[in-house]
Amino acid sequence: MNFREKFVAQTIICLMIFSFAKSAGMIDAGFIKDIRTWTETLLEVHYTAEDIKQAASELITEAGNAHEAVTAAVIAANNNGQYSKILGEADPDGIQIVYAPSGGRIISAGIDDELGMYVKISHDEKISVCGNMSRISVLTGERVGKGDIIGTFDNTSGKDFYYETEDAENTLKIYA
Repeated sequence: MNFREKFVAQTIICLMIFSFAKSAGMIDAGFIKDIRTWTETLLEVHYTAEDIKQAASELITEAGNAHEAVTAAVIAANNNGQYSKILGEADPDGIQIVYAPSGGRIISAGIDDELGMYVKISHDEKISVCGNMSRISVLTGERVGKGDIIGTFDNTSGKDFYYETEDAENTLKIYA
């Protein structure tokens, strides 16, 4: 799923949640009516009509700006540099899809004596290396997004999947 598809899906989900919450206030189901009555009682006892009007006005203003906050949150979540799941679930033959851990450019893909079939991805200030793959489906120079398929790994091959992330400060090696 590319960035635009993820963004659209997440936006639709947020809108659905907002719509559900908004419509729940209009439903006269028994338990919702009880909650509404309880809330009204609390408001009458603890708040003045002016307090309620002020809170409602602030809520309406915030709700009007919600789409900006949701959009900013979705974009930040997709671009915050956190790495996603790399290996998918194994199929009955032991083949697992290998996903790009984060967006970037393929700086090298091929066969290495130590890594076997491998892919190196440059992500701004980090480099990810996936090795011991059974198939590569990207080319050097190609741009990939977080979660894009870059190849497969055969977990029945007797080799461990190799994953390494390097940055300027240190190197982190992970073996699956």
